[in-house]
Amino acid sequence: MAVKKKINIISFIVKLIIALFIMTFIFVVRYFSDISQYEKKQTENVLQGKRSLEAKMRALIQEKKDVSDEKEQLNEWVDSTSEENSKLKKQCETFSRKITEQEQKIQALMSQIEEKKNLTYESFDELKSETEKKDKDIATLKAYLKEYHDDNAKLKQKIKKLKEASIGTSVVEVQPVVVSAKANENKKEAEIMETNPEYDFVVIDAGSEHGLEKGSIVFVNRGTKLIGRIVIEESEKDIAVGKPFAATNISLIKKGDKVIY
Repeated sequence: MAVKKKINIISFIVKLIIALFIMTFIFVVRYFSDISQYEKKQTENVLQGKRSLEAKMRALIQEKKDVSDEKEQLNEWVDSTSEENSKLKKQCETFSRKITEQEQKIQALMSQIEEKKNLTYESFDELKSETEKKDKDIATLKAYLKEYHDDNAKLKQKIKKLKEASIGTSVVEVQPVVVSAKANENKKEAEIMETNPEYDFVVIDAGSEHGLEKGSIVFVNRGTKLIGRIVIEESEKDIAVGKPFAATNISLIKKGDKVIY
C-alpha cells in the first residue's frame, strides 16, 4: 500500500512536472509568437513609415524642383523686367526731352503771339485812326450830298420856272463837242469812282493836288467816245465831286470812265 501510494505520488509529481513543462512551453511559444507578431507589426510600421518618408522625400524633391523652376522663371522675369524698365526709362527720357522741346516751342509761339498781339494793337490803332479819318470824309461827303440834293432841288425849281418863262421862245440845241486824241495829248486823266443818279453827282479819284479845282469843267470819255461833261462842285486833296454839265445825262456815265481835264 505504501509503495502504491508512493507510485501515485511520483506519478502525480511527474504529471505535474509534465503539465508545468507543457504550460511553460506553451507560454514560451506564445511569448515568442507575440514577440514575432510585435516585431512584424513594428517592421510593417517601420516599412510604412519608410514608405511615407520616401513619399515625403519625393514630394520635397518635386517641390524643390518646382521651386527651382519658379526661381528660374522669376530670374527670367526679373531680367526681362529690367530690360523693360531700361526701355521705359529711355522712353521716359525721350518723352521728357520732347516735352521740354515742345514747351520751348510753345514759349516761342507765345512770344510770337505776344509780338503779333502788340502789332495787332498798333495796327488796330492805325486802322482806328484811318477809320476815323474815313468817317470824317464820309461825313463830309454826306454833307456834300445833302448840299447837292438841296442845290439840285433848287436848280430843278429854277429850270421849271425858266421853262415856264421861256414858253414860245426859240430853243438853242447844244451840239456835242468831240475831243480829238491830239487835243488830249497834254491833258490830265482821272477816273470815275462812283456815280449817283439819284442825287445827280459823280465821285472822281483826283482832287486839288492833281489840278482838279472847284468850278472846273472836265470831259468824260469811254475809250475814244465822248460821254459828256462834268462841272466840279467840290474838290478835296485827292478826291472830287462833280455834277453833269449842260445836256450831259448822268445815267450814261459809268464807274471806270475816264475823266479828261
